[in-house]
Amino acid sequence: ITSSAIRYAELTDVAVAIIISTGSSVDYCFVSRSLRGIRGYRHPLKGSVLPRDSLTRDFNQTAGNIAEAKRSEDDADLIAWFHADNEIDASEEVIGLGDYGKTLTIITADLPDDDDDDESTFAPPRFR
Repeated sequence: ITSSAIRYAELTDVAVAIIISTGSSVDYCFVSRSLRGIRGYRHPLKGSVLPRDSLTRDFNQTAGNIAEAKRSEDDADLIAWFHADNEIDASEEVIGLGDYGKTLTIITADLPDDDDDDESTFAPPRFR
């Protein structure tokens, strides 16, 4: 699932980040081109601390969540995760990776589309 998520981030036009973490720190992060383009973006570096109020950090506090490959989702704060200059609606999906001992986080942002003239809304895919 991790490699598929990373490949998705590399190829998609959707604003998405794939973060692997252990405990309260980031192991690595892959982001799509569109997410890297948000104003103020700063990439989470290896060893950086997970945002204090993030679902991922709370999830990682319970070892059973990871060992039992539990899943959870909530709204995300791009300002906390990526130091974005503006508030942007996003979702945070967290999946425990079992015996691997790590957590996979998928953050999907709903970036405003400059040429969005129709009223249809794009629903980003979920990793389920």
